[in-house]
Amino acid sequence: MIGRLAAASGVCAAALVGAVVEWRAARPAGTWALVDALGATDYLRAIPANALVLAPNLADGHAAAADGGDRYLSDYFSALAGHPLRVVHAWPDAASQGGAVYYCEHEWLAGRRAAVLLIGRMLPPSADGPPFAGDRLTVVSTVDLRRMAVEYGAAGGGTREATVGPWRREGAAFVADAEAPGWMPGTTRLVDEETGNAVQAAVALDFGHGFSEVTERADGHYFRWSDGADGKAEIDLVNSLDRPLTVRFRAALRFHAGAKTGAFDLTTAAGKESFRVDNGGAVERVWTLAPGSNRVTILCHEARIPAPGDVRQIVFGLWDWTVTPVPPK
Repeated sequence: MIGRLAAASGVCAAALVGAVVEWRAARPAGTWALVDALGATDYLRAIPANALVLAPNLADGHAAAADGGDRYLSDYFSALAGHPLRVVHAWPDAASQGGAVYYCEHEWLAGRRAAVLLIGRMLPPSADGPPFAGDRLTVVSTVDLRRMAVEYGAAGGGTREATVGPWRREGAAFVADAEAPGWMPGTTRLVDEETGNAVQAAVALDFGHGFSEVTERADGHYFRWSDGADGKAEIDLVNSLDRPLTVRFRAALRFHAGAKTGAFDLTTAAGKESFRVDNGGAVERVWTLAPGSNRVTILCHEARIPAPGDVRQIVFGLWDWTVTPVPPK
């Protein structure tokens, strides 16, 4: 099985329900960011109430030793779906007693810079066939992974390959399906459709000092507020390749509603630039990233946003960001 057991961060479920995915390079919290992204999709909401979901490599620090975390996982997924689901780590005898059965696996991509969730419904077992197999896989990611295929062990024996796509955007998540007849749980490997090599996400966005801890979501948008009196916050664009990569960064900036335009400083390894932008206006830059970490500091010179009852010191917000590789000319 490609997916590996990962321990999630100790953050209560209530604080994460409905949150939008954020990039965490090779950090366990990325598992739960993906689960939250799944929770915002139509796919999870369409899983029938009281369905059984086998999730063998989803673990969490809140898991109770008595049940291996199954109750916690069930409560978490049920809250996201809006109806009761039963989520377990081990295949129970009850799985053969009828009802909808799904399989959900967390799989790190090459380089462990990013990950995906693989989920699919299991078909009822046949008398002379394997206990469970599926015919379709759904992939949930936080980047648009083109030319992707999935290799899988088939119920009839041997290895098959199925194209993944087309991709569709649901909130901050990218979702795609693969027709995979006879797909057996735990046998998948994500590969580049053209080369057959393991898929590796080229770039990841991580939030650093000066941003609040949780990405929020409302009215089809996702956003992260700053949290600091100085209005300064940092993002990190992590290039997982061993060579420079040119990307297009785009995001909207929001700040105090009393200001029609806002003054900002943007500092990268190449230097600092100052600019003004309309409130809620988009900022777009093309940067060439060195391999590894590429830190960008955003400084807003506007007043703190009034937020009664919110302990954060919010000066600006980063909304609906995207980071996409720029094809070479």
